[in-house]
Amino acid sequence: MRVDYRAAAAFDDVLTIHLRCVDLRGARFRYEYRIEREGELVATAETQHATVDSSTLQPTRVPPWFVQAIATAEQES
Repeated sequence: MRVDYRAAAAFDDVLTIHLRCVDLRGARFRYEYRIEREGELVATAETQHATVDSSTLQPTRVPPWFVQAIATAEQES
């Protein structure tokens, strides 16, 4: 996880979070975040993820249904 803070945000601020999934390949993928308050950039961030087999805990390819869901979401936005 990485976060770059650009401005302070208060507890009751209304924030808009833009999210996209990138670098989807093999067992890995990454989310990129852009957090805004009324158009002002508050922070950017990224998280890296990996899929693993539930019984062996070994890396396994991202399931096709997840790849399709990401592709569908990208087309709709």
